[in-house]
Amino acid sequence: MEEIEDKIVNEEITAFQTAFKNSDLIFQLLDAFPYPILIFMPDGIVVFTNQKFCETYNVTNLNKVLGRYNVLKDDHVLDGLGMREFFEQVFKGKPVTKNGFKVPINKRNLYSDIRGAADEISVRNVSGFPLFDEQQKIMYIVITSQTISEYKGRAEVIEAQVYMNQNWLQKFDITKIAASVNLSADRLTRVFKQDIGKTPYEYYKYIKIRRLKDKLQNPNISITTAFEECGLSYNGRYKQFFKEVVGMSPSKYQKDFKSDK
Repeated sequence: MEEIEDKIVNEEITAFQTAFKNSDLIFQLLDAFPYPILIFMPDGIVVFTNQKFCETYNVTNLNKVLGRYNVLKDDHVLDGLGMREFFEQVFKGKPVTKNGFKVPINKRNLYSDIRGAADEISVRNVSGFPLFDEQQKIMYIVITSQTISEYKGRAEVIEAQVYMNQNWLQKFDITKIAASVNLSADRLTRVFKQDIGKTPYEYYKYIKIRRLKDKLQNPNISITTAFEECGLSYNGRYKQFFKEVVGMSPSKYQKDFKSDK
């Protein structure tokens, strides 16, 4: 997995290095890039944000960001969001990827004085890498990110969702999940239902189905194996639950997915 991530980062670096050789087109290309992009000078000052970045982080006034915001002096991002080591390594010239970076949604505007309580969390994979000039001195630092998942609800509900997504292979245990967010099982079930519209167990089952769909998209494994890799039995109740949720049997889903390729 780490080798794949390193390969992706290296491909990004090569693409950006090549693009920067044609400075007339680079900013047009970056602005159309489908992921948020932020570019810093070696001293930490922002010099560019693309349109996707502004949309994602609710940046409405670039005059407060470009040429002014310095990430190396923002303790909220470095320590409050746990990104100090990430940025320190990148600004030393090392490509770095941080998976599972949690961004409070109403703190998305990280580049202002807005610091509110979160009722939604965005989990992202963030990559950063340096671009060097001909003398191998750092010219720019490029940061990109990709949203993996988003969670809504009060803080305890969000943390319970994250816990279940991180431990989806384990057998459902409401006591253990509730303990992870410092609530009783009854209390968590009640507030979870209020915020999400599902009980924790219902939410857990939908995670299983989503993971199972991912497995079934692999044409090289059998349906039975796909179920087993999700900690399920093909002859168990999830076979029928899959049909109820997806609208077709697991075998038809795999067959239709193959035929679409």
